[in-house]
Amino acid sequence: MSKLHLRKSTLVPRLPAQLWLLAVAAFVNFLGFMVTPFLVLYLTQVTAFSVEIAGVLLTCFGIGGILGAWSGGRLSDRIGSRNVLFLSFLVSAVAMFIIPLISNVLLIGAMLIILAFANGAFRPAYDACVVRLCPESERSHAYAVYVVAINVGAGIAAGLGGKLYAIEPHLIFYADGLTSIVAAGLVFVFLDQRANHSQPAAKKQVAQNGQASAPYTSVTFLIVCLASCVLDVVSKQTSVTLPIYVSSVYGMDAAAFGSLLTIGYITFAAAVLPVTAWVKTQNQLRTAVVGMGIVSSAFFLISVASSMGALVALYLLITIGQLLFYPAIMAVAMGEAAKDAQRSGEYMGFYRTVQSAAGIAAPSIGTFIYTQVSPAALWFFCAILVVGSATALWGQNRRGQA
Repeated sequence: MSKLHLRKSTLVPRLPAQLWLLAVAAFVNFLGFMVTPFLVLYLTQVTAFSVEIAGVLLTCFGIGGILGAWSGGRLSDRIGSRNVLFLSFLVSAVAMFIIPLISNVLLIGAMLIILAFANGAFRPAYDACVVRLCPESERSHAYAVYVVAINVGAGIAAGLGGKLYAIEPHLIFYADGLTSIVAAGLVFVFLDQRANHSQPAAKKQVAQNGQASAPYTSVTFLIVCLASCVLDVVSKQTSVTLPIYVSSVYGMDAAAFGSLLTIGYITFAAAVLPVTAWVKTQNQLRTAVVGMGIVSSAFFLISVASSMGALVALYLLITIGQLLFYPAIMAVAMGEAAKDAQRSGEYMGFYRTVQSAAGIAAPSIGTFIYTQVSPAALWFFCAILVVGSATALWGQNRRGQA
């Protein structure tokens, strides 16, 4: 009986009720995650824009996300992270309802920037709420619950969105807008005001210690952000250049590759809670380095893989590396942010901004090396890039222990 109880408590972390409310709001919001996967189809099929114009609009969407991540963190410190969450959901809903009503390329571009800005602001505001409401020992668990919530929500949304798009493409915008309104209502009615700002004790400590420092003055935090960005750039190759590679080398069609990605998503969502429980007991910087080493090894071996089975095994190996890296690195980032409670939102905004930059860098870097040099050169580059970043992270871990 005691062993069963221990296992349940490990798989279902004991988080403050407000953290579960945040996770529910994130789940509801991502239940409407239907527009992004089908946006390029909507722009080329429904609005009849060329592929080139659609590409420009998607770039605008990426830039809006970066601006939102940066601004969302800073706004969380000024008007409160709870308020930023509420406004991000509300603005997102308004944009979703407007886009189906317009067809002008400039207007759609402007609305996509606003939509991406709102989506980008959500993440650092959510992170800041976790920093302010969750004990340090449970932050990695809080992140894991968030990952499960958004992955399950997005997984359901992808299947439902495909069906709605087939019936009437505009429906994906209305469904997404509706879930954003519900998420905004949950935050407005139930989320505690304590999520808005740091506690008085933290404010008093900052006042005693002098002016709080900016995120980019912390060497550890900068290296953590760099490591996260590097792994994002490399990991995103699985959806940018790897589909081209497996199609040309292995003859894998889109449906089969989609199934491969689904295996990765399910594995990640199913394993993240127990893995996070284990990561919590370890040196988190060291665990992140081990995860990066696994990802680096997998990318190095892709170029010499000779069978479909080996490719599937390497893709799962990448997923295992990510499972070790992301909960650990997020716990470290939140720990650094919590040291400067008055500017924790700015810290997490900076982290999410650097992470968002990977979304723009990954396609351009990956496709350039893939087409201008060779696929093998890209996989080697990814492996070496991760090793270099892991080395810097490991060096910071050693300095921290000295």
